[in-house]
Amino acid sequence: MGTTPAACYHRGMRVGFAIVVAVSATLPAAAGPRPGHAVRIERAHPVGTPRLCVMQSGSNALCLGPAPETGDAIEFVDETHYLGTARVTHVESKCKTDEPNVWQVQAAVESELASISGASFAMGVIGVTLDPRAAHVETLDDPALTTGMSAVKAVGVDTQGSGHSAVAFVLGQCDTTGGPTFCFDVWTDREGHGLERTQHAVLSEDCL
Repeated sequence: MGTTPAACYHRGMRVGFAIVVAVSATLPAAAGPRPGHAVRIERAHPVGTPRLCVMQSGSNALCLGPAPETGDAIEFVDETHYLGTARVTHVESKCKTDEPNVWQVQAAVESELASISGASFAMGVIGVTLDPRAAHVETLDDPALTTGMSAVKAVGVDTQGSGHSAVAFVLGQCDTTGGPTFCFDVWTDREGHGLERTQHAVLSEDCL
């Protein structure tokens, strides 16, 4: 007996929301500057093509966006500090489409990343320059970032503790596709003038 359209819809919704939960768990409100920490005015900007990853079991990670490459560094941060690095050793597409954007990645965890197991939230990024002394993630509540989506989670990366996100990742259900698909946007502040959308992808059911 074949799979019914309703079953496909609910499967896509279930797995899609699982990805939403995995890559953007609820975060506390962003904290202000830490005591004794001088907030610098200049900003560090993303370099290359920002991609979002989450560590799964063991050495496995799930990444969204353009394909990572072997040797890429996945740098992990949580809502308060920098956690460390894992190196990509193998990349495999999770999509059946001609333009895949969901990747199963194997990564060699470096020793300083041991604290990730105790972090309440950890997000990995590729192609973003982070200051290990001050980088952290924060929730974003800006309607301009989430136009055309529902059930949205938007998270930003303050790359150097400046109080501003230099890159933001937005994931939610697409409002315009008419099916159980999810959209993934990347916003970057390349010139220090505010976030601009630099990537938009539809994560089809084939990728879920």
